[in-house]
Amino acid sequence: MADLIVNAHVYDAAEDVPQDSDRFVVDTNVWILASYVPATAGQTHRQNIANIYQVYLKSLRKQRATVFRNPLQLTEVGHVIEKLNHKIYQSSLNNPIEIKDYRRIPSERQKNLTDIKGTWEFIVKRTVSADSGPWDVLSEKLLQHIENYPLDTYDAAFLEMMSTNNIDKILTDDSDYALVRGIRMFTANRYVLTSATICSRTVSN
Repeated sequence: MADLIVNAHVYDAAEDVPQDSDRFVVDTNVWILASYVPATAGQTHRQNIANIYQVYLKSLRKQRATVFRNPLQLTEVGHVIEKLNHKIYQSSLNNPIEIKDYRRIPSERQKNLTDIKGTWEFIVKRTVSADSGPWDVLSEKLLQHIENYPLDTYDAAFLEMMSTNNIDKILTDDSDYALVRGIRMFTANRYVLTSATICSRTVSN
């Protein structure tokens, strides 16, 4: 894996203790790892990572820290869960099936709907909705973020939500956020933590 030049301030989620004054954004990958069992099934390393995030999320809730959700986050939740379920379904077949055809199978469509709704309800119960600003302005901001950093548009939406709501803390497993200046990244991603140590960007309590 290529060297990671870390610009964010990085905190180890396994060691950090949240405070009641904290204002956080939680990335979709963390919600999926923490609440959607198929995301870690049969993968001991990912289960260990998921456990760290589960504990951290419980600590945020116990401390009554404010956790925000991105209004656009449901689209990513749906995309990730459908992609995972499609992969699981394909593993039982001899021939691949296109995702559009997979989506039209009634039993699988119902499973995806149930899984997506369940995960989204899990998120909504633990978060408050954040303002992302007018849609036309948001579009321009997303383009600026992906021009400034090698992010996908989902990540750019989180970054803009953080900027709009004066939030600088994000709990995430995504190494791309390590490239962003001016944010505080809380993670269990060993690649990021190791790189941050090398770049002297690791912060300890």
